[in-house]
Amino acid sequence: MIWSRPELQVLFVCTANICRSPLAEGLLRHRLRNEGLAKSVQVRSAGTAANPGLRSDPRAVEVAAEAGVPLGRIRSQRLTPKLLSRSDYILVMDRGQLEEVSRMSAALIDEHEDMTAAFTGTLALLGSYLPASEGGTNAPDIPDPYFGDVRGFRYVHDIIDRALEGFMEHISSRLESDSRGL
Repeated sequence: MIWSRPELQVLFVCTANICRSPLAEGLLRHRLRNEGLAKSVQVRSAGTAANPGLRSDPRAVEVAAEAGVPLGRIRSQRLTPKLLSRSDYILVMDRGQLEEVSRMSAALIDEHEDMTAAFTGTLALLGSYLPASEGGTNAPDIPDPYFGDVRGFRYVHDIIDRALEGFMEHISSRLESDSRGL
């Protein structure tokens, strides 16, 4: 059996890794399967303050299931330098996480000069992939639905799904360019 490394590694980051980032992970995996790109892109999620091993919030699981997306196997994990260094795209949900991941990356580079080359991934707000009419150029934060009800989870699901539509266009173009050697 020949094992090949996926061409791209995507990491979604939120706070606890039980609501937004697992939704994004599950939705992107679903889109990649539907487009025949699942073997080309590895998708993970993590939290800046996650308790490792927790299942996704039941409301996130419910909303994802309504869209035909299973989240059952996703377990929370804390964001680590190793996850950062392996990622081509690090997509965060809000500006607080953007600042935290930026600080974490900078601190690691300062500590380990040889790691500078390891942090070549793109760090961005997932909201930056929304259409311009929805603030994509102004990159809105994706709100944390944890303290609300299932309607808040549906709202967040819809925002993430629309942002992933733009992100899919971006990575599809990148994969196509890479395959042609451009």
